[in-house]
This record gives sequence, structure tokens and C-alpha cells, in this order.
Amino acid sequence: MPRAQNREIRIAAGGDVGAETWTEKRTYPIKDGRIDPDRVTYLGDGARGTFVVGGAKDERWFWEKTIPMNHFFLVTLHRRKAVFEAINLRHQIIDRFEPQAR
Repeated sequence: MPRAQNREIRIAAGGDVGAETWTEKRTYPIKDGRIDPDRVTYLGDGARGTFVVGGAKDERWFWEKTIPMNHFFLVTLHRRKAVFEAINLRHQIIDRFEPQAR
């Protein structure tokens, strides 16, 4: 997602961001192939309605968290705050991310 890296975007989300796995995934903040705390964190939702049974975790360097599990993202927006929660089919929060406001 080079477009996101060239702008003041902190979060980019989409189905299957950089992986062929059906997992919930979140990268470290990255730019140009390196971890950079001031750059873009990518959120990925790979299952898109497919029933996931087990699966291997993706261990590549840029993933801060991956969980092979069906889920959806709940995004809560406040004035200068956003909270991203990945919630599984049992209504449990399996990941929570709250980017720092600029």
C-alpha cells in the first residue's frame, strides 16, 4: 500500500493485507520495508465469511499479531481517538489497537 505510506495516514485496513492466510492480522507501523513508529499500521481481515478451522500463524517480521480465527472489526471513533477491536464469533475481543493521536 504505497499510497498510504506517502501520506499522513496512520491506519490502513483491508481484506488479506499482505498475506494469503485467513487470519486476523496487524502489522507493526511500517514504511519502506522497515518498522517505523511514526508510520502506517495495517489491519487485515482475511476470512471474509469463510469458516476458519485452525491454521498456522504467519510469522513474518512485519506482523505484530496474527490469529487464525473468524472475526470482524469494530471501530469506535471519538473526537481525536479511534479504537479498533477484532471480535471473534464468541463475541470475545481477540485484538485491540488504539493508535496514538498526532
